[in-house]
Amino acid sequence: VGGLVDFFENGVHGFITDSYDADEFGQLLEQTISNFEQMRTMAENNYHLAHERFLASKVAVRMNKIFNDTISG
Repeated sequence: VGGLVDFFENGVHGFITDSYDADEFGQLLEQTISNFEQMRTMAENNYHLAHERFLASKVAVRMNKIFNDTISG
């Protein structure tokens, strides 16, 4: 999805593929669920990313700054 490349790191937050092949998706899922420590680390990485960048209060502050910067010139 377009905006993912702005923050998503392959192997850190999950896996990115350009493939439409169901077997490849299955392999990536199998790789993830068969390595509990990797899955746990990815889950923690995603939790921290969401908490830092996507909480409504933090998004509102960033949007307010963008708005103010835009109208200030």
